Amino acid sequence: MLRSSLRQEALQVRCARGARRCGEIRGRVAPPCASSNGYSLVVERMRKLDHLRGRTTQLYLKAGFVALLCSAAVTGLSIVDGAQQMRRLYGELGKMQQEHDAVLAENSRLRLERSSISSLQAIEQIANEQLQMQFPDQIEQVLP
Repeated sequence: MLRSSLRQEALQVRCARGARRCGEIRGRVAPPCASSNGYSLVVERMRKLDHLRGRTTQLYLKAGFVALLCSAAVTGLSIVDGAQQMRRLYGELGKMQQEHDAVLAENSRLRLERSSISSLQAIEQIANEQLQMQFPDQIEQVLP
């Protein structure tokens, strides 16, 4: 709405300046020619419109720059967070590998101990020393 009225006023200004015959510009019928006072009003309105367009453009540029800056900050923070998480997980991996190695060492030690205890000589020695059991001199058979 505002643009069409400004366009009509600009046509009037061109007509007033003598660009073409009054009442017709580029095949369009224009309203009656404007006075010199009307010309200054149109120029003032056009200046205001240009000023508003400039401010709007500046506002869009500032908003775009702020959006770009915010997205760069968010991207940077996400990269830093990902790197920190990677370091933490790598530390946990090292700890778990150490625990795994300790469990494997204990497992092999327990297997060795079990095999040494299960030998017949070890069983006889434990029965003699700890339980004071002795092999009988005579073996008697008990019948039911």
